[in-house]
Amino acid sequence: DVREPGEYANGHIPGAINIPRGAIEFHIWHFIGTPEHPNLAAELYLYCGWGSRSLLAARSLQQLGLSRVTAVDMQLAYWVAAGYPLTEPDF
Repeated sequence: DVREPGEYANGHIPGAINIPRGAIEFHIWHFIGTPEHPNLAAELYLYCGWGSRSLLAARSLQQLGLSRVTAVDMQLAYWVAAGYPLTEPDF
């Protein structure tokens, strides 16, 4: 989930990890290794509210050498409309 923390807290896809688009290049290493020893074949699926931030984040990660990055082409509202689960908001 590449949305901002407040958006993530309002509900997210179960199991999603929140790394905002503006910080993904710095924080992804915790999940795929280190910059010196990354797992460049890690399979990552990125989403946001409308699709544009996930596309930008995917491009950035691909430029870092990750080869299995997918920007999910959907609006999060479509996920909800299809009846798929979201976590409860963190209020």
